[in-house]
Amino acid sequence: MDEVSDLIADAWRADGARPLNDHLWLDLREGGRTGFAGLIARDDGHSHIVGYCQISRGNESWSLDLIVHPHHRYDSMEIAPDLLREALDIVANEGGGHVHWWVFEPNNVHRQLAHTANLHPGRKLLQMRRALPLPHDVTASIASFTTVPFRPTTDEDAWLTVNNAAFAHHPEQGGWTHETIALRQKESWFDPNGDIAV
Repeated sequence: MDEVSDLIADAWRADGARPLNDHLWLDLREGGRTGFAGLIARDDGHSHIVGYCQISRGNESWSLDLIVHPHHRYDSMEIAPDLLREALDIVANEGGGHVHWWVFEPNNVHRQLAHTANLHPGRKLLQMRRALPLPHDVTASIASFTTVPFRPTTDEDAWLTVNNAAFAHHPEQGGWTHETIALRQKESWFDPNGDIAV
């Protein structure tokens, strides 16, 4: 775990974004659930691992992520194909299913690796933001309503019902359980009052 955490930190520093999405990160940190596998690539000449590939079973599909150490990215086409192939073999041996490989700012190497592994672009995610508070001319046309903060130990059942219905076909966000939400509530960013953690 420490070696993988070091690789994640090195890639995060180099890319400006954490390489594992929340679902994969928590599976790694918590030791994985059914359908979790982590594959490590080593090079005898280096003390650190040079690559890591993780798969985690999600909501009727699989999530996959691939990290090549920033110092070894010139060797990506030697390191990454074997990791991808092994990961996809595990998925196939577990009954198969749809595989999502989330890539932050994909480049030609990612596209070539995906083509080699017979993976195809599925969708592009956009992050949209809106400054708050909203200007008066916008808020004047919105119906008034009251919100209350999330109440731990009280709201989980209702939240899970709404979340799992809204994200029934989402690879990670749907199919949550009490265990899943409990893990999220342990995260440093969780604030039941809705404040942004700094």
